[in-house]
Amino acid sequence: ALYIESVAACANSAVARYNACAAEGLEIRAGDYITHVDGAAICAGGAGGLDSKTRVVVGLVRPAQYSIQLARGDQPLGLEITYTAVGTTAYIAGVHNGVVKEQAPQVRPG
Repeated sequence: ALYIESVAACANSAVARYNACAAEGLEIRAGDYITHVDGAAICAGGAGGLDSKTRVVVGLVRPAQYSIQLARGDQPLGLEITYTAVGTTAYIAGVHNGVVKEQAPQVRPG
């Protein structure tokens, strides 16, 4: 998936035009992830020709935010944390064996 770091303020952009008509809560926002373009899964590292198309169907995922309490003891958390290119956002890249996987199975990468 591609992480949306920011949404440009340009009123003529495709995202701005979509957001102007989108129902509340369905706008494209910074922090969302693009998961599919025209039905094809998209991986970090490439937009799959997104810039050259005049019309696309984009699949988006908005990460969930929640708080959890863990009884860690001397066990590892088991989280692989990654930062975005400009370093403003940290996200879970992987959940491995450890306290989080055992006590908070709802925590997933993304």
